[in-house]
Amino acid sequence: MEEQEKYYSTPEEFTHHLKVENNETYQKNSLRPVREVTEDNLRLLLGLFFKKASVIMGKEAYDVEEEALVNIIEFLQKEFSYLPVAYVYTAFLNGALGKYATGRLVPRTIYAWIQATAQEYIQKEQKKYNDDIYNAILNAQTDVLAYGRALIMKIDLFNEGKIDEKLWDKLDIKELAIAIKNGRELEYINSKITKI
Repeated sequence: MEEQEKYYSTPEEFTHHLKVENNETYQKNSLRPVREVTEDNLRLLLGLFFKKASVIMGKEAYDVEEEALVNIIEFLQKEFSYLPVAYVYTAFLNGALGKYATGRLVPRTIYAWIQATAQEYIQKEQKKYNDDIYNAILNAQTDVLAYGRALIMKIDLFNEGKIDEKLWDKLDIKELAIAIKNGRELEYINSKITKI
């Protein structure tokens, strides 16, 4: 696919051409995981990402070699298929800006950039998942008793060093949940241990 060299009359024209976010294919696929994007669309998007990264890295023009595209598509589909396209774009941007491993705009460097971005994505998703579990436990109720809140309170007391393994067994979750319901959790805890 040969592209004619294009000259832009104003800097605004040039930057508009580089705004990946304005591209219709990017807009349709940015939130989709790589595995849900057709190979043709992925090829087109990677071409845009390459152009943007090359400009950021100081090159005015960059022709992506077909072999490089094939390699990148291959590792994206095999190892990073879960990653939303917007994160792949972020990897190119942050990598080109020097946030990740430095190097030339080649598959090896891009792999390192995407790997770093994928790690950030996994950590973010894990935190969101942990927060969801925490909130589910915290709000867990049975018989109108706050068992989840009682369990979290007990874990917090242990983590803060206010109770040890021996005192752990003295604090009954159901009794603590009843005390929480009645607004008397501190009294209950104090009755079971000598000092908080």
